[in-house]
Amino acid sequence: MSTFGTSLRASAFTILICIASSTYAQKIEQPNQAPDYKPIKEAKNNWTSLLGHCGIEETDFKRVCPNLPSWLSIADESALVYAIQTWEQQHPEEVKKFWAVLADMECNVGSTSLYLTPPAKVAQHPWLEWVLSSGLTQDNIYQIAPNAPFFEEKDYDAMEFAIRRWQVLFGHEHEALINHEAMIVINPYYSEYLDVHQIPAFLQALPNSTKPSIHQPATNETELAEEVALQSWYFIFEPQTFQTIYGFYPELPKDFDEEVFREFAKRTAAMSSKEISK
Repeated sequence: MSTFGTSLRASAFTILICIASSTYAQKIEQPNQAPDYKPIKEAKNNWTSLLGHCGIEETDFKRVCPNLPSWLSIADESALVYAIQTWEQQHPEEVKKFWAVLADMECNVGSTSLYLTPPAKVAQHPWLEWVLSSGLTQDNIYQIAPNAPFFEEKDYDAMEFAIRRWQVLFGHEHEALINHEAMIVINPYYSEYLDVHQIPAFLQALPNSTKPSIHQPATNETELAEEVALQSWYFIFEPQTFQTIYGFYPELPKDFDEEVFREFAKRTAAMSSKEISK
């Protein structure tokens, strides 16, 4: 046999071995699956197992999440994926309740096997950690500071500003909270009453006869200035509705004459308006 023929056969043999080895490796990498394995069947079992594992009745889930797709009636995997994704997009409040139920039941579930988008984890702000370390519950905190934003779902930076907004607009709540007996116990630097709310921010705002228009909680310093100006406007021009709007009426020093202040503020506002109109 010629050298060329021997070489050709050797090359062919080498290629055959490579193909066989590759095929064998692929078979090893594949999981051991039953001949009748179907992804939709596994997904349905995962959803059904979820209820049993967490000790949740299907009727309870449906009451909290009435629009949650009925996984047992869906025929194939792609249809289930579409149904779950559509539910997440169209009913975000239900999705929040869904994860809240699982959290309450201390049920750790793999979202991938259910075709769910895992909830975003929000970093807990040090303020909340500090307050909760006092032993105060969420209800306790809201009784002392009903406008405290600690339990709102916000990212870290948004929470940082929300706390600042609360301290500016509802400083009396801030003061009441940090001087609460449960907070005093966990504050090693506490020696006397912390008077952090001596003058409400709105009393320091420049009076304006035009009512500021802001219809949502401030998310930056410019908007916060507008909210402070709005508080000021109500205190000067509609004091009778201040408590209805904000849920409190400011406690001012005994020697503070509200009417004298209002008259002065109104004259200042009128002068400012004339200056602007020139």
